[in-house]
Order: sequence, then C-alpha cells, then structure tokens
Amino acid sequence: MSFETALHAYTKCVQAAFVNAESSMRAKGGLISFQSKTNQLRGLVEQLEREDEFNQLIEHTRSELSSEFYKSKSESVWKHAVQTFFRKTGYYSSVFKALNDPFDLVRMYQAAFRRQHINITYLAPMEFVTFPKSQLIFSGFEIRQFERNELETIVGNDVNRVFYPHAVVDTQALQGYWFILIKVQHDAPRPGRIDLDLASIGRVLPLYTTLPSEVERVLKRLVLFEWVVEPDIDHYPYGSRFGFNIPFVVRVDDSELSSPRPAPDCSILATEPQIDPNTEEEYEARTIFFELRASDVIAFEQFTSRADECLRNLEADETRWPFLKVATGNLIKGFFADGVEQLLWHITALEALLGERKQGIEASLRRRTAVILQANENERAVVRKQFKNLYDLRCDLVHGNEFKQSMHWHNLFEARTMARRVMIWFVHYIAEIAVRINEGSWQGDPPKREDFLNLLDLSDADRSRFSSLLNNLPSGFPTPPTWSR
Repeated sequence: MSFETALHAYTKCVQAAFVNAESSMRAKGGLISFQSKTNQLRGLVEQLEREDEFNQLIEHTRSELSSEFYKSKSESVWKHAVQTFFRKTGYYSSVFKALNDPFDLVRMYQAAFRRQHINITYLAPMEFVTFPKSQLIFSGFEIRQFERNELETIVGNDVNRVFYPHAVVDTQALQGYWFILIKVQHDAPRPGRIDLDLASIGRVLPLYTTLPSEVERVLKRLVLFEWVVEPDIDHYPYGSRFGFNIPFVVRVDDSELSSPRPAPDCSILATEPQIDPNTEEEYEARTIFFELRASDVIAFEQFTSRADECLRNLEADETRWPFLKVATGNLIKGFFADGVEQLLWHITALEALLGERKQGIEASLRRRTAVILQANENERAVVRKQFKNLYDLRCDLVHGNEFKQSMHWHNLFEARTMARRVMIWFVHYIAEIAVRINEGSWQGDPPKREDFLNLLDLSDADRSRFSSLLNNLPSGFPTPPTWSR
C-alpha cells in the first residue's frame, strides 16, 4: 500500500464518520449550539485518530517520506505531523460542514511534507499610540490597523477554537490597536529535527528584549523617533513613559505540520475606564497617550524611512562596528524600561558610543556629547552641565548610594533625548561611510570607533585645520618621494 492509498482510505473513514454523526444529529432533532458542534467535531477527530486507517497513514507516510528529508524514525513525531496537517489545514472543519472532500488532498499532503520554507507573520500591538491612517508601509515592515475579522483570519481562530483552544487570540481585546506587521520566510520545520547550536551551550548572551529578533530589528528604527517633544513633566499622566509599548508579539506561521503557539495574555493590555455616552455604562478602553496628527505622520514616515535606509546600510556588515549594535540594544532597553532603569540604560548606551576604559570617562563622555549635540560653546556648556547631573544620578544608582539630588521625570527625559540624538549622529555618519565602503569609493581602512572619538576630542579650530590639511595634501603623503632615494 502506498501512502496515497492510505490517505484515500483515511479520508473515506473521516467522511463516513461525519455522515453518521450528521444522521444521528438529525434523528435527535432540535438546534445544536456552536459549542456543542465544536465538542462533537473534536470528539469525532480524537476517535478517528485512534483508528487503524490513521495509524496506517502514519506508517506509510514515514516509510515513503523519511528517506527524502527526514532523519527521525519516531512514530510519535510523525503522528504529531500527520495529526497537525489535518487539523491545521481546516480539512476536518470543511468536511464536517459540507460532508464532502473539497481538497486536492494528495497534492497538499505531499507539498506540506516536502516544502522547503514557511512564511511567518509577526503582529506586535503598539500600546498608547494612534495614527490618522490605517496603514503605513516601510521597507520590510508595516504599521497597520486591522478589522476584527481580518485578525481572526490571520491568527487562524476558526481552527484554533476547535483543536487548539490555548492558541485562540482574543481579537476583541485587540480591536483598535495599530500593529507592527512583519512577514519573513524561514526554513520549514522537519519532524524530529532539533536545531541546536552546540557552541551556544553554557554561554550567556546579552538580551535587550524578550521579543523576536525580527521585531527588535524594527524597533531599532522606531526608538530613534522623537515621540515626545516637550512633555509636561509635572502633569505627565503616565509617569516616565516617553513612547509606545509592545506588551507581546503574536507569531503565526503557515506550516501545516507544526501546532500554533499559545495565545498572549491580553489582560495585561493597559486600559482605563470610559463612560458610554449612550448607555452611561462604564467600560474599559485602551489607554492612548500619543495621537499623531496628519503632519506628525508625514514627519514620522520621512524620519523612519531615513533611519531604515541608514540602518540597512549598517546591517549589511554588523561586525564592522559592533559597538553600534550594543548601543542600539541599550537604547531599546531604555525606551521600554520603567522609572530609574531608563536612566541606567540610556547612559549605558552613551557609554557604548562614546566611552573608553580609562580614568576620567565621565569628563570624556560629557565633552563628546556636547560636541555632537551643539555647535555653540555656550549651548555646549549647558549640555555638559546636564550630562554631569545625569551621570551623578547614574553613579548613585549603580553604586548603591543615596541620591545626592532628587530624581525627576525631567532627568529621565533628558537622558533619553541625549542617547537618542547621539545615536542618530553615529548612525547617520557611519551609514554614509558604509555606503562608500560598499561602493569601493572609500580610501583606506574603515574608521574605528576610536577614530571618531579622537576627532570629537579635537577643538573646532583643530578639526577645521586638519580637515583642510588632509584635503589638500599632495598625493602619496606620507610616503617619501621617489626622488629622495
């Protein structure tokens, strides 16, 4: 018997069981609730998966396909894959409703086990923010608002309600949110294959968020935007929140062989009481702090597209300037941190960009930050004073000292602004250099972080004089001329 024959035998068994169930329901008469039908379908499938026809299908599938792609001989692994195929594709639900087989099942079955790639969709709800239009498109991701029925389809709730209750997403709670939408392609999972990097065992790697790397990549762009320009710190309704929040990420893939992941806990979404003007009843509505206007969105789209262009140039070779990755990770961590932790991670981001292992690091950081952020010496003096205050607070925090001065929300906002603007400065200039290196028009070795720091440490006059000198030096400098030999 081939697996095609075994497949046909099992589908006939399924259809016969469903026809008998339908006849039994009609004989009893009366209306049957959705929940009753769901329980009946689940019970029928569980019974069918104990039949000989299902076990024979597993055996013939494993026998014919394992030699092509798979290493595992475990029956339980193959059983799970076959079981998931029929459940997740919606085959049972369709046959249960129509009492016939609407699928080109042999083709679908073979394709499911032989496919090389799967498509993964990430949905990251953005708390506290609204946009005046439902879709913003960028390179590699979108920011979108969905109708509830669209979300239901994307997350596969119809199938999940029957077979995977743990994966049913509360789409009602997610209505009205804008989502970061990311679609990527990965290698298709193989039954029994365990992907394990043995070299990573025992290693402790830095984690900036618990979010998927694909989402973190997008956040590198979004945290650079100035979400809050001039906060009313004394009347700030949400304390130290200077941007949106990502409470969780919904991950959905189109693999027919792997079960859906557990749904997120939507009860953690931030809400606040509202009064319905028609019924005067109180209800919980999502909390909104940032209502971007049409002009704000134009600026946001332009800024994010520019940041994305720069970062894509840098991501082409992340090993060239590793300090940028560390600094960006700490900037993200500071963006989503609460309270005084913001100060710690934003100052750490500045240290990753501008610091060195030597005495007097605070003075160097203070001086370099001022040079980057202001062109006028009087304004630089203000920045240096602000930075010193922030760094003193940071030192009190990490060294367990009692704060010499009271910390205010304004201090956290200053730290965020400094780190964000210095990060943009590095991203802008190094991305320009990366483009020239990739084009082959850059002369000499790529600059290191130390080269940038040395240039920042020069006075404005020295920097101008050296720039003029380097641009006008004779060809071949500093190699001795050939006529001197």
